[in-house]
Amino acid sequence: LGTYAYGSGYDTMEFTWTSTCHNDNHGYSEQQYYCDNTNSYATSKVKEAVEAYATSKGMTNDLTEVSVGGTNYKIRLITKDELETNLGFEEQVIGIWTGIKNTELTPTWVYTNFGENQNSVYWYWTMTPYANASSASSVWYVNSDGYLNNNNVINYYYGVRPVINLYKSAIPPQS
Repeated sequence: LGTYAYGSGYDTMEFTWTSTCHNDNHGYSEQQYYCDNTNSYATSKVKEAVEAYATSKGMTNDLTEVSVGGTNYKIRLITKDELETNLGFEEQVIGIWTGIKNTELTPTWVYTNFGENQNSVYWYWTMTPYANASSASSVWYVNSDGYLNNNNVINYYYGVRPVINLYKSAIPPQS
């Protein structure tokens, strides 16, 4: 994550930060929690980070644009809808808890092996804002127990698992 990482030794980052909404890093001396309307992927630091990575690695010519929610992306994060529609996550009732969790249809790689829990990577961001009107600063994330939850955009414990849209011609032939 380079300069986007929360700090030295971390492979995690905040979803975004601004002058009025940030942790005490990235040049800020104290936390500021005024985070209204900061959960848009389009203006997030995560989007900036994954696009900077693709550019720095010379990948952009190997990537094709795919439309997600009416916007075209070459590289992005997974959506809550994709987790539910394509990867087996569904709403479940477990005791008194109701939430979204993986099922037997969910491949284990979707919620495990992202950083091997090294460098504080236990969860990863999606690009989907949490739609609760009182939480315009929360975004959905996947945790290592297979739950889909939400948290504040300035929480820095979350990794980044980009979805890349690779041209088939960019994949070298197998011998």
